[in-house]
Amino acid sequence: MKMNLSIVPTLRLLSITLLAGLALVSCKKSTDELIDEEAGDNIMVVAKADPELSTFVSALTKAQLVTTLEHGKYTVLAPTNAAFSSSGIDINALSSDSLRAILLPHIVVSEYKIENLDSSSHVTAINRPVYFSSVDAILYVNGGSKIVSGDLEASNGILHKVDHLISTSQHNIIQYIRYTPEFSTLYSLLKRPALRTLTDSIAKGTYTLLAPTNEAFRNFKDTLSSDYPRNIVARHVISNRVFTSNFKSNTVNTLWRNHPINVSRDASGIITLYAGADSTATKAKILTTGSNISTTNGVVHRIDAVIK
Repeated sequence: MKMNLSIVPTLRLLSITLLAGLALVSCKKSTDELIDEEAGDNIMVVAKADPELSTFVSALTKAQLVTTLEHGKYTVLAPTNAAFSSSGIDINALSSDSLRAILLPHIVVSEYKIENLDSSSHVTAINRPVYFSSVDAILYVNGGSKIVSGDLEASNGILHKVDHLISTSQHNIIQYIRYTPEFSTLYSLLKRPALRTLTDSIAKGTYTLLAPTNEAFRNFKDTLSSDYPRNIVARHVISNRVFTSNFKSNTVNTLWRNHPINVSRDASGIITLYAGADSTATKAKILTTGSNISTTNGVVHRIDAVIK
């Protein structure tokens, strides 16, 4: 059977058009791939590639925050595996909501490189502010979380690895003490009618509370009667936010007027507090766990003795 020669040009034109179309599709695919490569890896890809952040990635996944960090611009203060281990937190034992509450203070909406953060900086994480301080050229977040590796760039933000979880509370200082069982003795003092004015002040102003644990009060030999408890509590309150990274060996004024406390910081960073010039006085240590709690109006530090 012979082909009608009149349709050959038409077929030839169709073939050329089809090949041209395939070439355009191929070029577009190559261009798209090039654009994807130039965009780089997003925050989650960078985090997943870092073995030191595997627990953090698992926590983000359980807390359903992965999609959030794949879009938008963020600075992520990423706790290392060691940070989770030292906190005693088992992410497998926590609900998604509980994990989300722990992780949100580590996610800052906007990009901040190390060079843009210093001791006067505070930025807003997804649910509350976080504060930065510099000690011997080392940058800390909320006093107790050291940035151990910074400026890890991603296509949609920056990661800074930190060595401790960042502790925050949605409550003010007094509410935090009330809802923390380990401070029930301290809270019983704060509820006394004679301390109402002081307690109201601590709840409304900006302060740092050195909070003795229940065990610290059990070891306290003095009788908590009359106005003495008011003075004792006042001696444990410092004006403004003072994180552990801000403490230096010095004398610090307290709300008990003319009754400052002495601060001693050793080479390993352990902070010891005691009253007056008597070196034999009871010394209280700021405990690593349960300190640098950033509340809505200040900071709470857990201490192991009552300062008198």
